[in-house]
Amino acid sequence: MIHKALWLSLFSLATMSMAQERSESRKDSIAESPWDEAPQVLKSAPVDYPKAALADSAEGQCWLEVDLDDNGRVVNARVFQSSGRTDLDTAAIKSIQQWLYQPAKKNGRPIPSRIPQCFTFRLKK
Repeated sequence: MIHKALWLSLFSLATMSMAQERSESRKDSIAESPWDEAPQVLKSAPVDYPKAALADSAEGQCWLEVDLDDNGRVVNARVFQSSGRTDLDTAAIKSIQQWLYQPAKKNGRPIPSRIPQCFTFRLKK
């Protein structure tokens, strides 16, 4: 039911570490980005749980491949592991486009990077 209490779990810095480990095992999906300092989330944006997903009591996890410029802005995002629902995947992409990161650094200088980011859509039971 739509009247259920809703919460959405977004993984941040702790998940970033797990996601980077996961990406290493998925080298075919995400190219390695050499850096001395990994990007860090400075500002995230809430995700709107799609109405159709709420009506269907749908849950899922979506992994995005996110390209950041040397200012930490998201310049591109695409799904590399779908939640199984296009509406949930689209909601994750719309949210990540509003995020801001501290850019990755190599030799003390900001560099563009590619990182994984996970979004988990879960209804509180």
